[in-house]
Amino acid sequence: MSGRSRTATGRALACCLAFLMPCLTLVEAISPISVKGAKLYDDEGNQFFIKGVTYVFTYIMDPLLDTSQCQIDAGLIRDLGANTIRVYTVDGSQNHDGCMQAFRSQGIYVWVDLPSPTMSISRINPEWTMQQFSNWSATIDAFAGYDNTLAFTIGNEVIVDTDTSVVAPYFKAAVRDLKAFREQRGYRPIPLAYTATDSVFVRKVTAEYFACGDPSEAIELFGVNVYSWCGQSDYYKSKFDELYEEFQDMNIPLAFSEAGCNSEERNFSEVAAMLGPVFQAVFSGSVVYAWAQEENAYGIVEYPESRHAGFPTTLRDYNALSTVFASVNPSGTPRAEYTPSNTAPACPTSAESEWLVAGDVSGPTISGLDIDTVTARTTITSKADDATGATVGTGPNGEPLITGVSSTDNSRGGLEIAADAITTGAIVGIVVSCVGAVIFAALAAFIIIRKRRRARQQQEGGQGAEKGGFTSPYGAGGDGSAGAAESLKPELPAGSVGYVMPRQELPTEHTTTAYHEYGPPGYGPPGPYSPYSNSQHMTPMEMEGSPRPPQQLPGGNR
Repeated sequence: MSGRSRTATGRALACCLAFLMPCLTLVEAISPISVKGAKLYDDEGNQFFIKGVTYVFTYIMDPLLDTSQCQIDAGLIRDLGANTIRVYTVDGSQNHDGCMQAFRSQGIYVWVDLPSPTMSISRINPEWTMQQFSNWSATIDAFAGYDNTLAFTIGNEVIVDTDTSVVAPYFKAAVRDLKAFREQRGYRPIPLAYTATDSVFVRKVTAEYFACGDPSEAIELFGVNVYSWCGQSDYYKSKFDELYEEFQDMNIPLAFSEAGCNSEERNFSEVAAMLGPVFQAVFSGSVVYAWAQEENAYGIVEYPESRHAGFPTTLRDYNALSTVFASVNPSGTPRAEYTPSNTAPACPTSAESEWLVAGDVSGPTISGLDIDTVTARTTITSKADDATGATVGTGPNGEPLITGVSSTDNSRGGLEIAADAITTGAIVGIVVSCVGAVIFAALAAFIIIRKRRRARQQQEGGQGAEKGGFTSPYGAGGDGSAGAAESLKPELPAGSVGYVMPRQELPTEHTTTAYHEYGPPGYGPPGPYSPYSNSQHMTPMEMEGSPRPPQQLPGGNR
């Protein structure tokens, strides 16, 4: 083989490897996160710390439905140095394979909130109903099969003062029923979480109530939304020293579920403290508010369109946060060396001035709900592969509790699941894409080699070179030097493994898969309360949504 041929062959092999490497990256496994005592761990026994951003948009009901947008954002979030996004509302009846795989391929976990604008436990008129259970358990069905599902939130900033503490038993009832559902399904124990407002009056007692008593009713992760550290602050000015002391004896994992301050120039020193050597002994990381720039000016990227579509521009705050994430890498305590020592707290009583619920009060039950009728799942498949769905349990008159969800599901914890939790359809798609890419690369290399060989023959034999007894007036290729390549170009049908679609430019006009304008008329873009509100006429302080726009008060604490 000549030197030129060897060079062409080497280039062809390089092309093949270039095509294959992304394919290998796609199927790389991500370790599910589990709870041990007051810490989070991956399957390798390494303590896990959250480095996250809130992934919420004003007009998008479910940001995990637009696969193309998720693929764009996942790469930028990975480059930021984050490993987690928190999503405030999703539609459990839809398929999320594309977005979950996009984030999974970049090593990013997804913290999913179960409530929605129309299906939440309200602080104004609390209740726990069959409809709520069916909706939330359907969302668990939709996300339990993904190894990068980090946690499920049952409520966000619903308890904000003493008067609203009366809603707490309804959340315990939800935890009880959803834990039983999860166990009956055979899913891995993805933590159920509550995220609290940063109120010095109720944050500690709220955590104690949700962690105390019967383990079947206790949450497994407690988050605090903190905005008290602004700019060049410190542990004492921001009252972080009090926060540390309040929670250091908790028996479940803790995390900063929202954090940030939109001072003129954010340096994210609070994030460095949250992930630093002091707080990593008590907290398991932080989620920064927020990813997308909106009217409250907390975003770190800005999209070219009002519907948050297309390629966003990274802002100064993106670079500042990236620097902080890169500088703090807590290692924690290996699972094998950790022996939990903290015990569950005593339940608060109604005698305490900041709490109106006796700790031993049982949460309400749902008439007709029989968890024993919930069927176990043996495998997890894409809902796109199962058009018929499944029925989960029955109500008092035999009516289905849940419909339109994947009929075969399971995760770690009793029943077996594929090691990397990629759906069969996704695996087939990846394999077909890789095979097609390899065939295309090999074919391109073959054409290049033949073309160069014909060119050398032309140079040696002139325009009248003979080939197989035929002398072409246009040379060996029949129509000049380009003829050989053209004569070998395959005409493959669209859809075949060798067919490659032309590169498509993203449309300038992008319509999201689903969008929803939160909040009552005239209230304006979300911020924080709107996504969870059940009322069309609530004031901001009456709405238990996410993420509540932090208010910067004198002294730096709200």
